[in-house]
Amino acid sequence: AAESEKALEGVLREQAAIDELDRAIADGEYEGATRTAKLEELERRTAQHMHQVNTLEKNRQYQEKHYDDDRRAFAQTPPLLMWDRRTAEPLVVQPDEFYPNDTMALLDVRPTVIPTLLTSKEQFTYLNNILTVVFRAHAQPIREHLDNLGPGAAEALLAAVPAISDIRKGGRRNVKHMRSRMLTCEMAEQLAVAWDKWPFKPPLANTISNLITSDDYSPLIKDDEGAAYI
Repeated sequence: AAESEKALEGVLREQAAIDELDRAIADGEYEGATRTAKLEELERRTAQHMHQVNTLEKNRQYQEKHYDDDRRAFAQTPPLLMWDRRTAEPLVVQPDEFYPNDTMALLDVRPTVIPTLLTSKEQFTYLNNILTVVFRAHAQPIREHLDNLGPGAAEALLAAVPAISDIRKGGRRNVKHMRSRMLTCEMAEQLAVAWDKWPFKPPLANTISNLITSDDYSPLIKDDEGAAYI
């Protein structure tokens, strides 16, 4: 167990280092021949890293995905989760500070207008429908979910939403490893707008209905021992 945990830690450290290299390339820190060499290094190290991941024990492979996504979510600017954006820790209260004594929480509610890219009722509907599909299985690559929306959907939508493959915006250069739980609000809204503009889109409501009732579309991923992961 200790040896497999050490192997997992090494894989996670290497992925973090690869991300730093990818971010430096995306930020334009290298030019000309140096940039070409760095891209080749990125490709080589990514391939070696995937081999290392595949040699981990099956349960460690699932852990690697979760831990790596958690690190990426926290490292984003701003962090993916609102909890990680907090500017102060929650106020700790005691039962005797309320009457009648009960489990209570002190909230500070500040109504605000949430900026959005969506400009029509149809786009809000598309957003809800797409998220219904994408978040049925958080651990699966988002590309697989987009493929289920219709023929050519993944290619069309991914091309229209470059943030999904941009590490600076929370994406991954290789979208095959961009899992659904890492989808940002920006990406989700851009997907809805892209779907609205796509001239070959099928009726989305019918597609979702078919997916939800399909036995082949399970929200769980099971390992060799039958353990299930969302």
